[in-house]
Amino acid sequence: LFCMPQMNLFSRLLLSNFLQSAADCISCPDGEVHVALVDHQGGSCATTNSKWKGSWLAAQYGAESGLLLCNVQNFKVAYDLSSHRGVDRPFSIGKAPMLYKFAKPSSLLRKTNDNFCSTPIISSVPKHLQLCCRHELHVLLNSDAIDKEHVKLTCDNDIDSFSLCSIIQGIVPDGIEVEIPMMHHVRAGENDSFPDTAVYTIVYCGKHRPVTRTEADFYRKQVEEIMPKYMSLRENRLGRTVSKPFPYMLLPHLIDDHMKNQYGGSKIDIVESYAQELS
Repeated sequence: LFCMPQMNLFSRLLLSNFLQSAADCISCPDGEVHVALVDHQGGSCATTNSKWKGSWLAAQYGAESGLLLCNVQNFKVAYDLSSHRGVDRPFSIGKAPMLYKFAKPSSLLRKTNDNFCSTPIISSVPKHLQLCCRHELHVLLNSDAIDKEHVKLTCDNDIDSFSLCSIIQGIVPDGIEVEIPMMHHVRAGENDSFPDTAVYTIVYCGKHRPVTRTEADFYRKQVEEIMPKYMSLRENRLGRTVSKPFPYMLLPHLIDDHMKNQYGGSKIDIVESYAQELS
């Protein structure tokens, strides 16, 4: 348990090494790692991408150590804040220090008669704390190449996002939740050799399993290998590495920034369930 002032480069290294060591020491199912950080240091409450990148990336380093960030709460100091830099005076903890709680994925499983079952103690890691990675899936809008037995189409002959999400959910491991928060069209130009394209944003969320960029990129590769069984993908958009991990709270902001930078503010079709959730 520690609470330190800002020095991001060295502090991130300290936090990463600490979580790696602590992960080897805690037991399941009751073991937890508690880290107290000054407000905004951990990044879980970041409201912009710059604030997330400027934090200590606590959830990301926890995931790289095989730990899930399962709870963040106000930190109440229960000891004397003394000996700051060798001087007998209290160190600053800011106005709202936060306590970050990490656990191993298996710690979220109920223990019955010394055997683990797959029923979680909690429904999931709180949505706003889930770590995510995203990538785009470019689907060619050629109805002849779509497996209509397994893939549903909308009235506009787009692939139904819920149908696509269900297929991808069956590809990724248990504990990872797939969301498709957005779809937009890219119209083919006169000289293009491919038809119109529907671009789906695929998001992998760490519901019961830590998400790292390496693992999420493996999911992306599997999706791109399996999807041609159901539909045609735009080949020159394959093989692009997934995004760096980010907290779920940042998803709407990241999508908005991405659309403005990549497509100049093209029309966005928000999936109904995601729009309802934001409202």
